[in-house]
Amino acid sequence: MKRRSKMAQPKEPIKWEEMTEEQKFKKGLKVSGIIAGCVLGVILALSIIFGSYFLVQVGEVGVVFNKMSGKTTVSNQGLHFKVPFFENVTKFDVQTQSINLNEEGSSKDLQIVKINTVCNLHLQVERVNDVYMKIGPNWIGKVVNPITIEVVKSLSAGYNVEEIIVKRDTLRQQIEKELRSRLLEYNIILETVNLVNIGLTKEYNNVVEQKQIEQQNILVKENIRKQAEISKATKILDAEGEARKNQLMQSSATEQIIALEWIKKWKGDLPTTMLGDGKNIMISIEHEKK
Repeated sequence: MKRRSKMAQPKEPIKWEEMTEEQKFKKGLKVSGIIAGCVLGVILALSIIFGSYFLVQVGEVGVVFNKMSGKTTVSNQGLHFKVPFFENVTKFDVQTQSINLNEEGSSKDLQIVKINTVCNLHLQVERVNDVYMKIGPNWIGKVVNPITIEVVKSLSAGYNVEEIIVKRDTLRQQIEKELRSRLLEYNIILETVNLVNIGLTKEYNNVVEQKQIEQQNILVKENIRKQAEISKATKILDAEGEARKNQLMQSSATEQIIALEWIKKWKGDLPTTMLGDGKNIMISIEHEKK
């Protein structure tokens, strides 16, 4: 009979001190691989867990894009689930946003004008998906800014620089009307437009200031002239009234009226001599000497 072979005994692990450099290197690679695999597994698990849901805050609308189907869905406020790695979420702020722009253009009389425009606007909530498909998340930079600059420059070029200042509100209303119509085509609702500041060149500011001073002087002189005319007219009317009064008195004068006027002017002195015409007597009165 053949002798049974001895059972294979498990090899005892080689101690680190007894390993060769090559064995130590291979051992290190194996351990590193195990650690890296564990770390990647944890990261993958966390990615799957946290990547499977998303939160849409108040004032936001989320658009979910599926890479496999190429379709989008809209998610409103709340907690939602998605397929990790296959679906991306883009959030849009649908609250009122204030856009501040500085445009430099030229007026009708070829003067440089700097206009600081502030627009308040928001996205049309029910059309956010269209905004995502046609424009993308950067709808302000792609649509709002260039259209606003174009409209402001175009409309301000129809005014002389002085009219831009004097008819500021009229220009603002025109900009608001045109801009509201243009932005609505992209599902953007314009609320208000304000022309915060209108800047002119220093040279033109000096010209305008001097012109205003001259106009003010003209107004002052015109007021003085009108006052002089009013004073002259008043004196003429007074003179005409007095002349008319005298004329009426002369035409209607009687002995009684003359006597009455004489009495009004009498200071109380008695005459020294009175002459008569036959009906009246002539009296000579000597004042008593004291």
